[in-house]
Amino acid sequence: MNRGIPGWAMMMTTLFGVGCAPPAAVGDWEGADSVAGERNALELEDGGRGQAEIYFFYGGDAYRAEFDVEWEEQDGEIVVDLECDGDCSDLDFEMECEMSRDEEEMECDGDGSFSDYDFEWERD
Repeated sequence: MNRGIPGWAMMMTTLFGVGCAPPAAVGDWEGADSVAGERNALELEDGGRGQAEIYFFYGGDAYRAEFDVEWEEQDGEIVVDLECDGDCSDLDFEMECEMSRDEEEMECDGDGSFSDYDFEWERD
């Protein structure tokens, strides 16, 4: 008698047991270039949340801001919404990102206060 896996069990394993791989963007990212001697950091978690630390210049002085992140994939792009932690909501912005073919680099365009800021990320 053949004691193989019944057909329904194979189907259930296929549907539920294998699980889905996390999106390619999930992970820790580091700015490709330094800003004021520091590198930006971006953490994209499975489930569409994360954190970021962004360095920037304003009026000739260097600043650092921390952000709560919400992100999703839309039409082949990664859309990242960054909300500044603390009394700094004027720094809130959104990035639209494209990932390289090897999924090791990501280029993003910001809006608002960061519309002229080039974001280039590398896997950390």
